[in-house]
Amino acid sequence: MEGDVREERQVAGERLVTLDALRGFAVMGILAMNIVAFAMPEMAYVSPKAYGGETASDVAAWALGFILFDGKMRGLFSILFGASMLLIIDRAEASGQDPGSVHYRRMAWLAIFGLCHYFFIWWGDILFLYAAVGCIAFRFRAWETRRLIKWAIGLFTLGVVVTSLFFGAQLAVGNAADNPASPMAEAGREAVSYTHLDVYKRQPRCRGPRRRAGRPGGPHDQGPHRLRTGGQRPSGDAGG
Repeated sequence: MEGDVREERQVAGERLVTLDALRGFAVMGILAMNIVAFAMPEMAYVSPKAYGGETASDVAAWALGFILFDGKMRGLFSILFGASMLLIIDRAEASGQDPGSVHYRRMAWLAIFGLCHYFFIWWGDILFLYAAVGCIAFRFRAWETRRLIKWAIGLFTLGVVVTSLFFGAQLAVGNAADNPASPMAEAGREAVSYTHLDVYKRQPRCRGPRRRAGRPGGPHDQGPHRLRTGGQRPSGDAGG
């Protein structure tokens, strides 16, 4: 009887308050971290000093976000995304609809919102990636838990390795400003070419009063310029 009532509620489309509350908490946590990228150089994620944070309150605010929110909220939101996907599929099947059509239609709209967000609002969109992953995850919905865990461990390990290699290549490029023709710098440029990191390293890193017309704004801007010009300063720039 209790199972029948629960099924009727799901078919009727009644929302799960607990799930919605957790999702809202995760979104607010993600926003708390994205605020850093809205106003500061991306290095402020790993060090408060990247944007002049020297006081105890600056360090405390950074530590609070780094320990309690950074990465945790994205993980929680991803888990809730999977849970919602299964709930929608179950409700579609219970109401006689095609679960595949319902799911892929939702992912298509999510992808559209993500692309609009990326092109018109902010480059740090993740909705399109959720839509792409959701299209793939649908194929895994009937797998056994043990098999899912094995695949998850393998994919997480692969992700760590690939990400480490890409960031290592980016670090090699960033440290090669004094010798852009070195083999290590060339290998790093080839490794990150046409990837997200290639776009990332071209983003302006310095915002605020240090930027002046006609010249790079500070150390975050000087690095890419020196890398492109072989370490030479632009004409008329005496440094300082």
